[in-house]
Amino acid sequence: MILPRASLLIAGILFAAVGLVFLVDPARFGSVVDFDLRRPRQAIEIRAMYGGLCTGLGTFFLVAMNRTRWIRAALAAQVASFASLAAGRVVGMAASGPDGLMTVLAAVEVGGAVLGLVAFRRARQAFLASRADAERLAG
Repeated sequence: MILPRASLLIAGILFAAVGLVFLVDPARFGSVVDFDLRRPRQAIEIRAMYGGLCTGLGTFFLVAMNRTRWIRAALAAQVASFASLAAGRVVGMAASGPDGLMTVLAAVEVGGAVLGLVAFRRARQAFLASRADAERLAG
């Protein structure tokens, strides 16, 4: 289960890091993607969505990597999260025009989704093998 755990570790660190920087200083890090956070409502929304949600997902991935029963669910969430981010970014670029930073971020997100999918399949194989071993020993 090395690849599934490594995948969740990478996803967990990425999501938690992004979340924490947006919780701590949304204006500074939001300026990288041209967020205009002069009004409190905008800063609150960025802290909630980028800060809170990303920190929560990252924490879930990091906790799940150490709980065998949670690994496949967490990997499915990793795939869905990264794939949805990439899809939204691609739709946004199709509507607004391509952008260098957005293209790089979309590539990272596609990579996170693919890594999660490969790890999900690997985790399934490991689960089935361990289950077969347990049944063979019991029988």
